[in-house]
Formats: sequence, structure tokens, C-alpha cells
Amino acid sequence: MSSTISKSSTTSDFYYACRNGLIDKVREQLSNMTLAEIDQIQANGSTALHAASYYGHAEIVKLLLDSGASRSIENEQHKCLPYDEAEKEEIKKLFIRETASNRFADDGSGHIDWMKCDAAAESLASDYRYRHSGFGWKSKNIDHRLKYIKEEMGHTDNKEVKRFIEQTQSDPFNLLKAYTVESPFYIKLNRDLATTHYDRGTNFGLTYFIDFFYNHPAFNKLSFKGKVYRGMCAVQDDLKEYCVGGKIMNKAFMSTTKDRAIAEQFAIKNVTDRKKQHGENVKLSILCTYEIINDRTGLNVERLSEYRHEKEVLVGPYSAFIIIVIRKVSDSYVEIHLRECEKVNDQDDDDNDFDDD
Repeated sequence: MSSTISKSSTTSDFYYACRNGLIDKVREQLSNMTLAEIDQIQANGSTALHAASYYGHAEIVKLLLDSGASRSIENEQHKCLPYDEAEKEEIKKLFIRETASNRFADDGSGHIDWMKCDAAAESLASDYRYRHSGFGWKSKNIDHRLKYIKEEMGHTDNKEVKRFIEQTQSDPFNLLKAYTVESPFYIKLNRDLATTHYDRGTNFGLTYFIDFFYNHPAFNKLSFKGKVYRGMCAVQDDLKEYCVGGKIMNKAFMSTTKDRAIAEQFAIKNVTDRKKQHGENVKLSILCTYEIINDRTGLNVERLSEYRHEKEVLVGPYSAFIIIVIRKVSDSYVEIHLRECEKVNDQDDDDNDFDDD
């Protein structure tokens, strides 16, 4: 995976200010710096964020992160992230995604974001997954896709997301990095997918984003098979709609983790003690275990993520799973095991060009 982070042959005053805890000087310089300058790798192979983290300057670490400094750059000599080099717990906590995020769980509304998988749903899933699989990935084809992604999805106030999308031309992995940033970008993308059916000829940006995920050959090395976890909060009545042997499909991209404990933490945070008149819990906390068996359904984005310790595997939209087990652990906690359905609609890929109208 190539890097678009620049390296300096010298060590900047800004780096030394971060290293030495000169917070006033850091604050003054930050206001006039680009993200590329903030993230620049110095002559010693580290960034300013590495230095502030290693030397224990919590306020400076927070300033850098709030300004969009990348959490995911390894220093050259030790291959460590800024998070790895922090000794103080106070600083380590600054790198962790806030628990207010719903990254590895639903939005807490209690509505299950699945749809039942019938023949029509399977046809829609196949269309999304393979709609452009034969277009090829020559330079002209990639330019065509990126034009729509930038035009329709590049409007964001988040500097990190904007930078990643702009840099996708030189490094396709930047498109996945944009998704891992904690910002409204991934939230809006998934809300659009979950609430709207995109027909042919509409919202090409979103369509091509999905196309990159499923079909770009560079992502083959990220393909993940195995068990991943995600939390969910559901009202009792919604859960009753699903039973062992039933097939479901996720409507949007789904952030999952290889670390069960992380998913459990996200699963329980939206649960309340509220009960119905006859004592039944209004909401249930649910831990879902998804077993992925097909290529390219899930991409292991752990090493691309700004939050690498979360061990994220990103599951593509319209992936079909069958419910294997529903186990009620307590009145308010349920575990569901789902196994991916075998793929039957795969289509041959070729490298044909298409006209860029």
C-alpha cells in the first residue's frame, strides 16, 4: 500500500515544539498549517504526533488530533503508531474512539437495520455487487468512477476525509481510509444506503464507492474470512421477526471487529432498564457474530484505520447471512450467530473498457 505522506530531510521547528511541550508555539503554528505539513515525517522518521505522544504532552496530542493529525502513520525505525508510543493512559485515551460513536453497533434506536432476504433482495444484492464487475480497472475506468465519487461524495467539512478522497487517484486505499475516519461522512453514506434504493442511473458516486469496495483488484489482499462481531440494540417486537434458519441482508456498510470485547462494549451502551407494563424489557442488547465465508464480502481495514486497535473488518452492503443460533443470555442480553450464505451469482470479470461519456 503506497503512502502519500511526505518526508522532510530536516527536522522542523514545529516538531521540536511538539517534542518539547511548547504548547503556545504549537497552537500558533497550527493555525497556519495544512494537514500535509502536520503529518510530515521528519528526518528521524517520526511525526510531530509521535513526538508529543512519546514525551507525554497530552494537551499537544489533543491539539494535533483535533486539527486532523493522522493516527495511522507508523514511524520508520520502530514501525510504531503514535498510540503505541504513549506511556500515559491519559494520552492513550485520546486516541480511542469516543463511546458516543456507534461504529460497531447500530444507532440505538432499537430498529434492526436488516432486511429479510427473499428472491427480490438477492437479485438486488447481485446487481449491486456485480453491476460493474466487467468494466475493468484500467486508468480510464478508474478516472470515470472517481469523477463521480468526488463530485457526489467529496462535499465534506472534514479535512481528513476530503484529503483521502482527493488522494484516491494515486492510492485506492485512501477511499477505505476516508470511511474509517470518525466523521459524518460514513454515517451519511450508510444512512443513504439504509433508507433509499438507488436505481440504475442515479447516485453514481455511491454506486461507484460500492464498486471500488467489491471489485477493485488492489483490495483483494484485504479480503477477510472468519468470525467478526458487532453490537446491536433492538426492541423485542423487531427481534421476534427473525428466527433460526431465516436469511437476512445488511442494507449498508457494516463495521465489525475481530475483537469480541470491543463489540460487546458498543452493544450495551444504548440499553435502558425501561420495562413494559408486564415486566418485559423494552430494548435488548444484542451481540452478533458474523461468520464470513466468501471472498471480498469483508475487507480487513485494520492497518488502514485511524483507530487500528479496533481491529475493524468492513462488510459490504447487501451481504446475505443465515441465522444459525439465537441465544437469550439474560432478560436484556441476546447473542445471535449468523453465517454468510454461499455466493451463487458470481460473474466472470474481464478487463473491457467502457466509454467515459
